[in-house]
Amino acid sequence: MANSAFEDKNTGGIESDLLAQLTSARRTFTVISDPSDQQEGIANEFEALAEVGIALGDPHPDNSLLTCVRYNAVREPDNDGVYRITYTYQSPEVIDPGGPDIGDGGQDFRQAVNLRFQQVPTKVFRVPAPGQGINPEATGDIGGKPVDHKGQLLTSTFKTIALLDVTMRVAVNTQQSYNYLTRVKDFVGKRNKGYFLGAAEGKLRYLGATSRRLLDDDYRQLYEVTHSIGYDDDFHQQQFVTPGDGYDFGIQYSTNANSDYYQRAFPVKWFQPFPLLVSFNGLGIDIG
Repeated sequence: MANSAFEDKNTGGIESDLLAQLTSARRTFTVISDPSDQQEGIANEFEALAEVGIALGDPHPDNSLLTCVRYNAVREPDNDGVYRITYTYQSPEVIDPGGPDIGDGGQDFRQAVNLRFQQVPTKVFRVPAPGQGINPEATGDIGGKPVDHKGQLLTSTFKTIALLDVTMRVAVNTQQSYNYLTRVKDFVGKRNKGYFLGAAEGKLRYLGATSRRLLDDDYRQLYEVTHSIGYDDDFHQQQFVTPGDGYDFGIQYSTNANSDYYQRAFPVKWFQPFPLLVSFNGLGIDIG
């Protein structure tokens, strides 16, 4: 007789949790040591595990989405030569046995998208006007219609901006000091480098994120993270007046009485308070 290992007849069992976004399955094995072989007999639980040959990280034989994340090996109390081993497989997805979801089929949690527009008060010297649009890429005077009075801002105007919220679920190893959640701070206040979500470079600014823990076990921590991104057609720039000389220091006026800029702040230029660019691809956003 030789050592033997076999999967139990009643092995298996699968559990799926929609709230935790987790699917689990188990496999059980029995390992029997040959008592007649003093050299090849199984001496402990680790040798019993080697007889089965399943390693952590191995896929489930019936569903490759499930990965072996845990094992439990015990010796029978009344029989030193018999070991019972249970392997736990998990996947951070809900496997729906009822068929495809409406619209997209049996997929995992899709990233949710919310787009909204709002007006924010903005102190500006120029506003767009018919035939007098503001040039967001101007290096000199930005153009547009003056709304100041001799260089003084009388009131705040309102600017329409777009705000995008993207909610996703991410497995995070919080035991590591540098993980997905801590890495988010590297994006705050920065603008997009290269095209992202159809927006030209620099027109998106990462505003921040909120997170909510959904699951915390020995394998990993699952978080729901909502990213907030702002879109501005003017590249998130601010207007300022080039300093001048004399009594009206800080303001220069046009000398042409027929000009729209006569006794107005001139020239008005752009100031970029968010000069740093970073690729937003590292956020893992995929709303396609």
